[in-house]
Amino acid sequence: MEDKIKEISRRILESKKVVAFTGAGISAESGIPTFRGQGGIWEKYSPAIYGNLPGLALTFLIRPKKLLRFVTEVYETFSAAQPNPAHLALGRLEQRDRLSSVITQNIDNLQERGGSRNVIKLHGDLYRLRCLKCQAQRPLDPTNFGLVLQELNSTQPGRLSMIRKIREAIPRCLDCGGGMRPDIVFFGEGLPQDEWLRAQSEAQSCDLMLVIGTSSLVYPAASIPHLAKSNGATIVEITHEKSSISFFADYILLGNAGDLLPPIVEAVERGLPK
Repeated sequence: MEDKIKEISRRILESKKVVAFTGAGISAESGIPTFRGQGGIWEKYSPAIYGNLPGLALTFLIRPKKLLRFVTEVYETFSAAQPNPAHLALGRLEQRDRLSSVITQNIDNLQERGGSRNVIKLHGDLYRLRCLKCQAQRPLDPTNFGLVLQELNSTQPGRLSMIRKIREAIPRCLDCGGGMRPDIVFFGEGLPQDEWLRAQSEAQSCDLMLVIGTSSLVYPAASIPHLAKSNGATIVEITHEKSSISFFADYILLGNAGDLLPPIVEAVERGLPK
């Protein structure tokens, strides 16, 4: 393992452009359960209902308290999570000018909190809102949203009261007055075009890609490592178990990204000019 880490760090130092591609596994180490894996969110809540806007709207009409439990559980889980050593290591790589970008399938903000600035979010951002009418974006106030959820859970109001409270946490668009929605990609929705084009460009132009914590099952996002490989990039996979990426990866490290990425970054830092 030590020899492989040294070899990977050398390849990073020699590369002109390094890109990271991350999935749910990197954030699972921070306590955010994967949606699809064992013990994931979709084991408790059916993705056919809770993974799309029509299903959520229907649940609000029929079982508003269960929808409130779902939203509260997701929000509290994400809010309690902290960046782990893998997020911090990627942030350090970028700060050392050895990482061009992080392309992520995750909707949390852990990578940004870990120090990364150029984060391409293919599946959206839980902490961002988007106008249904003009597509303007604005950040969600997580503190205010959390307080509204606390009040709703403590008072168990009716549907109209819930709507009024939610509007306090998610006000209408400042630009056009349209309704705002969470800026995340639900089932059946296309990827954000700007982010997708940026991700493709990064994959096509990199000469080394770190593929971290992804099952590589969700398309079209899962095609990004394939695109990098087809354009000649070296693929380094860090994963708990082998995936479809493992068939063409140049290096495979099995284990926690939080254990494996820091020594790679430390070796890179030792090799940089003082």
